[in-house]
Amino acid sequence: MFRALNILLHLLLSASVFGQLIEQEVRYDLARITIDDGLPQGMVQDILQDRQGYLWFTTKDGLARSDGYAFTIFQHDPEDPASIAGNHSDLLFEDRNGGLWIAVFGEGLDRYDPRTGRFDHVHFPVGTPREAFLDVDRIREGPQGGIWFTSVGEYLYVVDPKDPELLARPARTIHPKSHIPTRVSYFEFDATGALWVMNGDSVVCDPSLRGSDTTAATVWPIPTPLPPRNGTLEKHPMVHWRQGHKVVVSVPSMLLLFDTHTHAVDTLRVPAGQHVWFTQLVDDAGRLWYRTDDNRIWRVDLHTGRFEPLHFTADGKDVYEEFQTVLFRCQDRSGNLWGGSKGYGVFKLGRTSTRFQRRLDQDGRLLRGCLHYPRAPPVRHDAPCLAGGPGACPTWLAAVHDRHHRERQELDRCGRRYQGPHLGRARGRGPLTGGAGLP
Repeated sequence: MFRALNILLHLLLSASVFGQLIEQEVRYDLARITIDDGLPQGMVQDILQDRQGYLWFTTKDGLARSDGYAFTIFQHDPEDPASIAGNHSDLLFEDRNGGLWIAVFGEGLDRYDPRTGRFDHVHFPVGTPREAFLDVDRIREGPQGGIWFTSVGEYLYVVDPKDPELLARPARTIHPKSHIPTRVSYFEFDATGALWVMNGDSVVCDPSLRGSDTTAATVWPIPTPLPPRNGTLEKHPMVHWRQGHKVVVSVPSMLLLFDTHTHAVDTLRVPAGQHVWFTQLVDDAGRLWYRTDDNRIWRVDLHTGRFEPLHFTADGKDVYEEFQTVLFRCQDRSGNLWGGSKGYGVFKLGRTSTRFQRRLDQDGRLLRGCLHYPRAPPVRHDAPCLAGGPGACPTWLAAVHDRHHRERQELDRCGRRYQGPHLGRARGRGPLTGGAGLP
């Protein structure tokens, strides 16, 4: 059963509307990390910091993992069925058990197990349209532990992580009593476990996946997307602001803020003539970072409705003129923002003074693959890889951190290239040796 609300009339008559306030342009200088620092390739579309502290970067020529000092590169090996399915990775997601899910362009979805270093491949039933896995563009974990994902073909599939075959099936087949549309542009799960789904002309909140919940699904009709100035028609962007308990959707001329508890809808008008092309992330201050159709980056405070145009420089150059734009995808636990690019490497907007730094040998030559802090980080007993929290780090683990750090220093003094414990599949030292070095 649906409970339909005509949002076109509802927004005009009853929704709360923020007053628009545009601030002066804010300028930032970004640090840039490139293939000269060890990235396998410069086009970085997604970035994630896992629970152990590692930073992961998707590229077109391998999946890169950094411990703050160097990169480990994971690439497809046709002789190794436990290697990643392909070199062109697009999207990352970490589930609540620590498994890392990677969208591999043209191949579908992989799961990386940090305990074994193995990549397992998601399979699809015979006859599955290629568009269902060609280009996965969103991955989330459902309230019952299933991994849900959509593709640019607007198919919604679910895979059970406990299934040894990792067989993905259509969400409508697994949940026939749900109110999932035939085509799904974007989706999110709120803190209560309700599914929020969007297609080209509506937003649906479906609480049926919570089990015994009999609350009717709610549907809000919304305007269809309009072509932006660059002529490329994109889906309505959608992002979940968890701290504010809001699902944020961009439609022409405004942002819609759906309260996940009350289903009240607030609207926030964007600056005149602006087209929100891609929403990037909501930071820990409740500010939505987004890209317009002219590749400029803005942010808006979702508490106050305050808009800020952003300008960036990197390596002494104007980012918009030299590097096109920045794709902010991750905020690490220290508050630093990490952004990808369309071929120019990774950009870091640091909240603290600690940052990656290029390392030179005795002759002033760049050591490829070496990324270092200005000073050596101390051995931490509250390493983020430890679930026990501060003080829970045993003596033997502190010794592992210390030994691993000394090995890095010796390699650097010898001028040898260091790219992590192992290229390709990570074997040998476990991930516990890497978490403390990240910003």
